[in-house]
Amino acid sequence: MSGIDKICAGIKKYGNFLITAHMNLEGDALGSELAFYALIRKLGKKGVILNADAVPPAYAFLPGTDKIRRLGPGSGRIAFDCMAVLDCAGTERTGGVWELNAAGKPVLNIDHHVSNRGFGDACWIDPRASSCSEMIYRLYKHMHVPISGPEAVCMYTGMMTDTGSFRYSNTGSLTHWASAELLRHVNV
Repeated sequence: MSGIDKICAGIKKYGNFLITAHMNLEGDALGSELAFYALIRKLGKKGVILNADAVPPAYAFLPGTDKIRRLGPGSGRIAFDCMAVLDCAGTERTGGVWELNAAGKPVLNIDHHVSNRGFGDACWIDPRASSCSEMIYRLYKHMHVPISGPEAVCMYTGMMTDTGSFRYSNTGSLTHWASAELLRHVNV
């Protein structure tokens, strides 16, 4: 079973997700989290986005940032049956969110960093992807989940920031193809 198929199986199996990414949030971490959250909600699932850091003011425009929680007192009471770790090469990079999974609940690991050690129960690691947001775009397509404007803004932002506005060598033909489709969903 391929990595994306393992992630799909995990999404279908579980109903309540704790979603996190790396410390020092930027466009790809936030864009992929918010798009993943929207995807599971469209599939009738529940979820909470929890990060070690607050959303940087530069990314407050992203749709759904009001749903992102910051790790703090009471975070340990968040109920979930599966953890989704996005855009994060190692568990220590979650800044303490990982410790909330002391019970060892299943973990979905979606990442594009070559340094990812493959932690978790279902891993989809693709260093050829421009960004984790590009991978979430592929997840939408693979699961036949329609993309709306807010998700498109989140994924486009992630792809744009992680490619240096499409200048870095990680920018491939799929990146351009996906970004063109995402722009069609945005009211510009």
